[in-house]
Amino acid sequence: MGLYLSAQTTVPTVRPVAVTTPNETRDVVVINGEITALANGNQALKDNGPASNKSFQQNEAKKPNQGNQVSGLTGMGTGFFMERRTLRPPKEHWTLSDVNGIQLVDERFEKNFSGFSPVNLDLKKSGVGVIALDIEEGPMACLKKWLSQQDITRDSTEERTLVLVLREFWFSQNTATHRHSPNGGLETTLQYALDVYSFKKENYFPQFRHQGQLKKNFEAGRAYDELTVDFLSGLHQALSGQDWSAKESNKTAINVREFRDHYQAKKKEFDHVFHAHKGLYASYADYLAQRPLTDSVQVVRSYTLNQNMPTYAMSLQAVEGDEEKNVFGTWGYCDGTSLFYHMGNGLFVKLQQLGNSLVFQNLNLFLRDNIKAKQLLGLRLDQSDYALIKEYSRINPMTYALDLTTGTLH
Repeated sequence: MGLYLSAQTTVPTVRPVAVTTPNETRDVVVINGEITALANGNQALKDNGPASNKSFQQNEAKKPNQGNQVSGLTGMGTGFFMERRTLRPPKEHWTLSDVNGIQLVDERFEKNFSGFSPVNLDLKKSGVGVIALDIEEGPMACLKKWLSQQDITRDSTEERTLVLVLREFWFSQNTATHRHSPNGGLETTLQYALDVYSFKKENYFPQFRHQGQLKKNFEAGRAYDELTVDFLSGLHQALSGQDWSAKESNKTAINVREFRDHYQAKKKEFDHVFHAHKGLYASYADYLAQRPLTDSVQVVRSYTLNQNMPTYAMSLQAVEGDEEKNVFGTWGYCDGTSLFYHMGNGLFVKLQQLGNSLVFQNLNLFLRDNIKAKQLLGLRLDQSDYALIKEYSRINPMTYALDLTTGTLH
């Protein structure tokens, strides 16, 4: 049976049980508040990915580790680093009515990191190209720490447990201003989605979906901490004062198998992201369904920084018989090995696998190559016009990942 969770929107204010999570292992070196390398390089992430990822083999030669730099996106000559933020949310007293405990479940497709941080100048000089971002050792660990530190009054005689299922937790960088304008600056966005259930007598009962988007000025990374605190505060408000029994009935009851199958089915929807068939696709939905418009395309031009580097972008045209057709209305192209996302104007950028994500590593590549200005005119990345975000990418090279829900870059 299908599950339905109505969205509940809350406006968080800055104020900020028994908590259980599945066991997780993370093969990383953790230094609070600092940038550290993966202990086993990119392989630590690749081993955590789904078996279907084999369709997107990175066939460029891996480069050896250099000092603290770890081979990350192969063939790009850059390292992969993690920035972990230490969070200290305020401790407060609050009451969780008619609940004995809380269970946390992580159903994000990407569990290795929660976004990418703009590369600062010092790291840029050392050749680092990708800095992934996370709060603590991930949002699930952050949630458990936060709940454990709160002074929560609960009913130890109640048989009801709350189940919080994290579906999305992702940071991205955008701007609506020129870098040198008086109000210039990057804006950090946190996109989140969390399903709330009550669990009682071996059945789950859908309560609501806590989802939304929070924004703050980047401010040298302080936005990550402030947005996470706002998210936790909003969750606190959403969980407070609920009448859980109002949505608990035989009609809404979901057994354990149905609950598990529901989330497994959600993940299977993304299988074709890593199981690509060659072809040009009109939409992301067509790509997931493997319905290409055609597999006959012509590469007008390949973009690469030098002959020893792999292609990072292409200009394409579709071919039908002897007639060439533009591809302006299409979503993307797969050459049978790699996925190229259509930025617009016939310009397709290569997405490379990192963990369970497909990423476009560095927007600054556009500035370093001879791409015609008219091809870049009017392009958008996430919520930013390219004409604005490109000025920031000169100093802070931007990394973007494919949003598996929407099929856009964020």
